[in-house]
Amino acid sequence: MLRKRKKASFRQFTIISVGKIKNDILPRVEAYSKRLAVYCKMNIVEVPEDDRMEEMSSSEIGQVRQSEGRKILAQVKQEQHVIALTGEGELWTPKQLSVQIRLALPKKAYPHQLTRLVVLERLYRALQISLGEPMR
Repeated sequence: MLRKRKKASFRQFTIISVGKIKNDILPRVEAYSKRLAVYCKMNIVEVPEDDRMEEMSSSEIGQVRQSEGRKILAQVKQEQHVIALTGEGELWTPKQLSVQIRLALPKKAYPHQLTRLVVLERLYRALQISLGEPMR
């Protein structure tokens, strides 16, 4: 017997991320993006990444991060509600996220590409829970 999916109220999310997704993570990102399409409209905006970070001093890395932050903020529309990911945030379970739709990642440095995958997975789980659907 097929269960009828609850109708989600229209939700739209925009993820503004640094750098392009590379081949090894791309299939997973595409899979979660496809799953999310059932629940919401998802936009992904990519701002350029400086590939030379390994060769930079800590002050140069700080300058690059400030530059990336300005590029991200330039993509934000005035009417959008912004949630920024930070290492100082509180880690929430998908159930907690489903109530608030806010997010923090574990206190660990993730590459930009992996962070995007984690955000998509957490958002997917939160939307499932908010609609009372079983997690799969």
